Amino acid sequence: MVSLKKIKTENLSLQDLPSPQSDRHELSLFALSFDPREELGSIAWSEDILSRTLKDSFNLQELRTYVYFIQLWWNNRSTPITPEALRDLQRAVELMRLKLENK
Repeated sequence: MVSLKKIKTENLSLQDLPSPQSDRHELSLFALSFDPREELGSIAWSEDILSRTLKDSFNLQELRTYVYFIQLWWNNRSTPITPEALRDLQRAVELMRLKLENK
């Protein structure tokens, strides 16, 4: 079994981010570096996360939460990820990169 390194959002660096053009597998591995129990206090999350529109105004923790739960939802589906969902995940990583560069 592979153990994935957990990275707190406060310790996240540009080197930790996958390329914004990454495939679903690489994005999923990155998403799993986020621990919602540790950062949010639980894995309980509002039902609206899957219907939320990705916004440039999301902070780093909101972006990581978004990526974590979107990948979780798609990883538990019997259908392939849609091109739109993959683009949203890639865009979220791109936004994280911009926020870290401007830190």
